[in-house]
Amino acid sequence: MDYRNFENGRPATPPRLRRHLRKLRPVGIFVTVVSVAIPFLTVLKILKSTYFLNIFAYILIVIGPIMYLVGLAYDSYVDRAP
Repeated sequence: MDYRNFENGRPATPPRLRRHLRKLRPVGIFVTVVSVAIPFLTVLKILKSTYFLNIFAYILIVIGPIMYLVGLAYDSYVDRAP
C-alpha cells in the first residue's frame, strides 16, 4: 500500500486537488446566478428561447448548487482538520 498520501492515519487530499476544490464555492455561486439570469433574459425577450438554451439553463440550475455544496462541505472539512 502506498502511504505517501496519508497524514495521521487518514488519506490526505493532494495539494493540487485542494487548490481546485477551494474554487468550487465561488464558481457554484456564479453558475447559479447565470442559470437564473438566462431564463429571466428569455422572458424579457432579450435572448431567443431555444431548446438548447433552455436545456443548458436547466443543467446549470442543477449543477450550480451541487458545486456550491461540495465546496462548502470541503471548506468546513478543511477547517476542522488538525
